[in-house]
Amino acid sequence: MAVTRQDVLHIAELARLGVDGARADELSDLRANQQLLQQKKNQAITTWFNNLSKSFCKGGKIHYQVGYTPSPDPCTSTTSTNTST
Repeated sequence: MAVTRQDVLHIAELARLGVDGARADELSDLRANQQLLQQKKNQAITTWFNNLSKSFCKGGKIHYQVGYTPSPDPCTSTTSTNTST
């Protein structure tokens, strides 16, 4: 496993705070927690964006100038139902 800049900064911060014994397992736990947190953030943003897209495409809220209608219409993918898993 390669040591990243983020690892070095974390170890430097621990040393600055006077924390002894920055063990590899603690760093591994920290990485796992950071990855889990990032996954949760990504899922929350994705859910928010999908809900926002659906709300804009509902009820004819978007009107295009003549000649500027996109092809294919981006709202058709958010309003159609996909039952495959």
